[in-house]
Amino acid sequence: RPLRPGTHTRRTEAMAASKEQEVMGREREAPDDGLAVLGWIIGGIVGLLAMLFVLFPILGNSVWPEWDYWAYIFANMSPWSWTFLGASMSISLSVIGAAWGIFICGSSLMALLCVRRAFARRT
Repeated sequence: RPLRPGTHTRRTEAMAASKEQEVMGREREAPDDGLAVLGWIIGGIVGLLAMLFVLFPILGNSVWPEWDYWAYIFANMSPWSWTFLGASMSISLSVIGAAWGIFICGSSLMALLCVRRAFARRT
């Protein structure tokens, strides 16, 4: 059955208006638990370090050797071991920094795409 003249545009305009109301009226989604998990991880690491460096030496002097022994260990380490330690730390921190930068850039691009898509739906 053929459409009457002008009814097609009215229907599409009505559909677009209802779609816009649906997008604008939608409530904001709840955030995920990623930040809470990150807080638990950081809190666990801080707690572990506090136990290792504060609690164990207070409870008994058996966990960590005396400071003179640490000085003896560091003074008698090979220069090559310091070189390998520095190179490995620089490479690992570089990889971690690159991964973090890629993650931040990707999330920024995704936010840009979501904002563009939302504005495209409104117009």
